[in-house]
Amino acid sequence: MSVISMHSILLQQQKWLLKQTSLNAYLELVEELGRRQRQVYNCLCHHINGLTRLELSEKLQKPINSICGRVNELLKMKLITEAGTKLNPYTNKQAMILKVCK
Repeated sequence: MSVISMHSILLQQQKWLLKQTSLNAYLELVEELGRRQRQVYNCLCHHINGLTRLELSEKLQKPINSICGRVNELLKMKLITEAGTKLNPYTNKQAMILKVCK
């Protein structure tokens, strides 16, 4: 086997290990989330374009005050991020769009 082939195989193994360790770290972090934090996080995972706090509240059928607390906790953990704004149809003000961090 050539040196280039060996190097290529080693790089692939390192990438797989990196992906595996990243996945393990992610799973550990998500397991530590509380039930409501996980609900908010999972909802955002299913909406790649993101959602506002109000939209999360409506989709999860939870009061907005319980959503805002969980969003703030997930923002501090850097599991989600603010990714732009869009118009809130009820207030005609800009609302922050939330997305899962990649």
